[in-house]
Amino acid sequence: VSVLLKEWNGKKYLFAGNGVRKPVTAAIRLAEIKGGKVLFENRNITVENGVLTDNFAPLDVHVYELK
Repeated sequence: VSVLLKEWNGKKYLFAGNGVRKPVTAAIRLAEIKGGKVLFENRNITVENGVLTDNFAPLDVHVYELK
């Protein structure tokens, strides 16, 4: 999974994309982040011990708005 973290208007956004043609579970280390929401998917995520864990379908992309 490739990731890009951007800050805009005081909010942090994480773009994550699965570049392979198989399902993947990714663990992404994020310092000082407690959780957030997955944009365009109507769901929230939690970050436990500084790690965001999420499942990606083949060639899937997630956009997170982080807290």
